[in-house]
Amino acid sequence: KKLLFILAAVAILAAVLIIVTQFQKPKESTENVIKIGAILPLTGTSSLIGEWVKNGIDLAVEEINITGGVDGKKLEIIYGDSKNDPKEGIAVFNHMFSLYKMPVVISAMTGVTNAIIPIADKNKVVLFATAASASGLTDQSEWVFRLFITADIDAKTMAEFAINKLKIKTAGILHVNDDMGISFSKIFKTTFENGKGKILFIEGFDRGTTDFRNIIYKIKAYDAEAIYILGYDNNLGVLPKQIRENGIKSRFLSIGTIAQQNVILQAGDSLEGAYFTTTEFSSELPKTEIAKNFSIRYKAKYGSDANYFAAFAYDSVSLIVNSIKRGGYESDKIRNSILEINNFPGVIGKITIKYNGDADFPMVVKTIKKGKVEDVE
Repeated sequence: KKLLFILAAVAILAAVLIIVTQFQKPKESTENVIKIGAILPLTGTSSLIGEWVKNGIDLAVEEINITGGVDGKKLEIIYGDSKNDPKEGIAVFNHMFSLYKMPVVISAMTGVTNAIIPIADKNKVVLFATAASASGLTDQSEWVFRLFITADIDAKTMAEFAINKLKIKTAGILHVNDDMGISFSKIFKTTFENGKGKILFIEGFDRGTTDFRNIIYKIKAYDAEAIYILGYDNNLGVLPKQIRENGIKSRFLSIGTIAQQNVILQAGDSLEGAYFTTTEFSSELPKTEIAKNFSIRYKAKYGSDANYFAAFAYDSVSLIVNSIKRGGYESDKIRNSILEINNFPGVIGKITIKYNGDADFPMVVKTIKKGKVEDVE
């Protein structure tokens, strides 16, 4: 009996030690880790964008941790898959925040970000958006920031280029039916018409559309000088090709997504001479040492050229970490530090955060010739 009592006591003591150890280790680990959330479309129709964004984030994290982390603490990203679905994004944010209470979360895609904003605002979590371009995103909360091309600048830049440089008088618009597509369409239309141009048609399509024959049949008779195309890689790889197959010779104007290598390969010769808005960043012809080093490291790690989705994501992490180092790992301090960012040397160029939470950085128009991206003279 005495032996049984001793064995039972040892077993109880061992169990207690295991429980205590289990609760102590995470505490010690948590104190030495800086956690940032990231809600991306890792599956679904926009998963390729999610992959590019994740690649950029992971590369930045790897380099930061190799060089000492964030003031000696390891940087860790907690990922959640939004599937580019606003409802899913809300569920992921709520689950992530309930578990980790991190003060800052990176989000991607306009619809998902819009859905998360009220919850981030309520909980005073810094929401740092990338790959989200619709108008008014950062106006909804003082806790929202964005490092990405915006409709207000992007669509306006393209419309002015079409009017002033290409001397185009008539244009049509084909846009994906979501926040991004509608925002770009409205701003392009307003700017183009203010420049005395005429919009002949505006047609929307669902995000998953790959057969555009009905739309093409409707627009063919307009004979517009240019067509402004807004969509995702699964749309933009086939839409220009189908337009050309139906004998329409309008000049193509678009956004940076149209210049992604997978889109160019799918669209083939149909994108010859297309113009698009983008940043100064180019993995093939990087203009700064920062961009050059990023491009080399990205290709070495992933076996492919970096695009601007990855570049924006990389810079997003760099900006957040810079802000944490200057202000501290608390949401209000991170927010205040981000607002102080001025001429930050990023992969995409010099970055300044504006009073409304959006970012200023150099924007340019480029063209596609023989399957390659070239500067416009």
